[in-house]
Amino acid sequence: MTEPAVRTDATTAPTPRRLVELPWNYHAIFVREWSPYFGAVVIVVIALGLMASGFFWGVFGGLKLLSDYFNNLIGLGPLLGIKSDLPSPLMHRIAILDICLVLGAFSAALLSGQFRISRPPKLEYLWAALGGSFMGIGASLAGGCTTGVKNPPVMFSSPAGW
Repeated sequence: MTEPAVRTDATTAPTPRRLVELPWNYHAIFVREWSPYFGAVVIVVIALGLMASGFFWGVFGGLKLLSDYFNNLIGLGPLLGIKSDLPSPLMHRIAILDICLVLGAFSAALLSGQFRISRPPKLEYLWAALGGSFMGIGASLAGGCTTGVKNPPVMFSSPAGW
């Protein structure tokens, strides 16, 4: 006698059998909220892995390269004074980190079922534009974002990071 391919309970919708048999539960990994302590440990492990390999975690340099590449692609490069012989963003380590950060966040939102396109209140657009502008100005004046300016020197025990 063969077993049914679908398990049904009175409280849940039918679940494909292959998800029930796996040693992990989709709901526990992708839907239920994780502990912030676990997230902190993952970030520390990534930072230590980058440090052990001689790299650092930065964002601003990759975003600048991606925006310069995009401006050259649409023809604004000469007008903005951007050189035309830029390296490929796919060969730049920080640009790849930026791309993977966005793709990872998008994938996590899709897998958890939390991705929704919604419109914030109109005033929120103004606050986002102001906040983003101030962050960009601050990152430009500081020579990088707080991730790239503070974290690598602190990880390498340099007093300049503090």
